[in-house]
Amino acid sequence: MALVYLRQEPPRDRRLMLYGAGFSGFLAGFLPVAHLGYLPDVARLEQALRESYHAADTTALSPKALSALGEAKLLSARLQLAPSLRVLRSDWPIHAIWRHTLHDGPKPQMIGEDVAVLRPVYDPVVVQLPAGGAAFLTALMRGAPLIEALADTAEGFDLGRVLEILLTHNAVIGATP
Repeated sequence: MALVYLRQEPPRDRRLMLYGAGFSGFLAGFLPVAHLGYLPDVARLEQALRESYHAADTTALSPKALSALGEAKLLSARLQLAPSLRVLRSDWPIHAIWRHTLHDGPKPQMIGEDVAVLRPVYDPVVVQLPAGGAAFLTALMRGAPLIEALADTAEGFDLGRVLEILLTHNAVIGATP
């Protein structure tokens, strides 16, 4: 499989870290692994980990500084998120498959999962997002104010959990009221 990919997509840059961005698309059309429908999304997760690792370093905003804005200003604020943050949505349990394969985690249940790849210090980590988390983070990444990003979520969305994920993984680097 690697040789077929290498022949179809030879490296165009000397930096190995940049190679493989199209691998998930290749896997989606590679007939010998067509029965492994989750494989392209797991490849996207691996690519996101590599991109996160090599993203620019930033300094996180402290939770104290964020809470100092007050609730009204915070809701209208635009959060600047770390360039290392990646959000992936999948119809497959990509977090569970990845954990099961690499970290001897529990056997995956075949339900879709959305994940965030974050880099709290040096090495990226994968965190499963609660329902609505991917839509919320995607809206924030587009520059939407917090209140508008909330509009992209469904009833029962756990804003506290998603903010906890962002803050404990140093993913909020600024807030503009």
